Amino acid sequence: MIATVLLWAAMIVTGWALIYLPHMPGGFSFASALQPQSSSDPVASLYLSLVTVATLGYGDITPVYPVLRLLLPVQALIGFVLFTAAISWILQIYPALIRRRAAARTVHLLISTDSTEVARRGEASIACALLDELTESLTTVEFDLRQYGETYFFRDADSDRSLAAMLGHAPSLVRAGEASTAMEVRRAAVRLEQQLGSLTSYLDSRYLHTGGSIEQICAAYAADHRHRTTPR
Repeated sequence: MIATVLLWAAMIVTGWALIYLPHMPGGFSFASALQPQSSSDPVASLYLSLVTVATLGYGDITPVYPVLRLLLPVQALIGFVLFTAAISWILQIYPALIRRRAAARTVHLLISTDSTEVARRGEASIACALLDELTESLTTVEFDLRQYGETYFFRDADSDRSLAAMLGHAPSLVRAGEASTAMEVRRAAVRLEQQLGSLTSYLDSRYLHTGGSIEQICAAYAADHRHRTTPR
């Protein structure tokens, strides 16, 4: 992310410096303390472009030509948009990561409390609630991945908060729900299986490229994030 933002900034600074370079030094007025003849034109162009894109506005180099007077505010506006977009991008990514960790924690809690038995033999309303809650969490994770694909590359070291480590346990909940005698629980299990299939299919097509089953994709996802899982 940092490299991307720095690349954006470097391209803008360099590109606009090349626009200013042919007009140095005659197209600009320099402050009395500056000596344009003692500095090379490329350095002066880069300096002007950098302070403009950073919206510092020192005023020690000002354009003389009317066209250049219009170009500097345009570059300053682009710089403002760049930094605003970078900050917004970073602030939007971290809530997506929190939601992914919450989904992983949900799977961990369900597995550690033997909720597969609840889904298989428990009260139908409770079993449906457990399965539907996980379905909703995985749906949110998939939409976050589609919107912010770079979040895939954020690795969570703790297995109970890593979806890569926990996702392989979800099929056991599907199988437990499908084994229930209650029709509504079986329907909830089907919904979970469909969402799990949609999420793993997207992970496989975008990042993993295994072409395997849900279990194989979950194992590849865990391995890609340096986790080992033993689905129940």
